[in-house]
Amino acid sequence: DEPGSNSATASSGRDIITPDVAVPHIIEYCINATAQSRNAMETSDGSPLPSDYKLYPGKMDHTTCACIRVGRAAVVGSATHS
Repeated sequence: DEPGSNSATASSGRDIITPDVAVPHIIEYCINATAQSRNAMETSDGSPLPSDYKLYPGKMDHTTCACIRVGRAAVVGSATHS
């Protein structure tokens, strides 16, 4: 791991990527994937995008990114109550 990295190594030797690391990468991917579509919309006269989804990919009306870690996790700093 790089210094300051938020990934850990599982007992299998594979990196575990935490949501706070994954989300910026997912958003960056979406920004890059929709660049052509956004540019076309920003420079058009208001007409809809052509329906060629290979040239103009992406959904332009909204974006939601949810990244959930599934499985057991240790809670740092929590007190155990019986």
